[in-house]
Amino acid sequence: MENARRTLGLVLLLLAGCGRIEVSNSQGPDLLAAWRASVPDQDVSERTWQTLRSLDLAQLWNDRPGETVQRVYQTAIRDPRPDHVFTLAEISYLTGRRLGHKDPCQALTYYYLCAGAAYHYLFGSPTGAAFDPRYRLAFDLYNTILTRCLQAAQAAGRLDPRQDLQVSTCDGQEFRLSVRHHGFAWKPEEFGQLLPCSNFRTEGLTVHRTYGLGVPLIALRSANAPDPGHGHFPREVSFPVTAFFRFEGTLA
Repeated sequence: MENARRTLGLVLLLLAGCGRIEVSNSQGPDLLAAWRASVPDQDVSERTWQTLRSLDLAQLWNDRPGETVQRVYQTAIRDPRPDHVFTLAEISYLTGRRLGHKDPCQALTYYYLCAGAAYHYLFGSPTGAAFDPRYRLAFDLYNTILTRCLQAAQAAGRLDPRQDLQVSTCDGQEFRLSVRHHGFAWKPEEFGQLLPCSNFRTEGLTVHRTYGLGVPLIALRSANAPDPGHGHFPREVSFPVTAFFRFEGTLA
């Protein structure tokens, strides 16, 4: 009887070890879907809609969203209260998403503005703002838009994790993003393609998450990197990376 129990236990362990492990593409959620479900008459959240009405911009938002973003941006520079800064982040995100593939260059400009506004909302809000539901949404906006900016820059061939990133806006201007590497055993010249972790869904494995500000990425070792110099180190390898945009100074 004892041998039978041991055999059964061994069979169960073997069966448990044969579970299927899959990695597939994943699409991120619509960040504002839950809010729009409760406020079906407009595509912005209720408090952002209130801010637009208080600034007499509600009708302009319906007619000319791009101009509305510029007006709110100027207002937020003059008066960077949390309501104005969050409204700027939300409507910049929505405007960029509307442009989508029709005008990727202009969409990237709005996404970058959204990430900057979300950053300033998170780090410039007074004590106690973390209890505001918008705080969590600003957190998600920052991470999601940072992912889209990196994907857009990489698709355009402008993203090289070994050097600074220059992004051109549709009005002919450029801004430079300095790239710094912190805490890596890998040298900057070993960095290759970057893949957002949110693009993949894993089944069959326990996934552990550490929540925070920043975008988790999978970095592939560059094919042009020098030889590892050790027989146990493969030339093709991937390693974890967290990308973080630091917006210093003010919104202006």
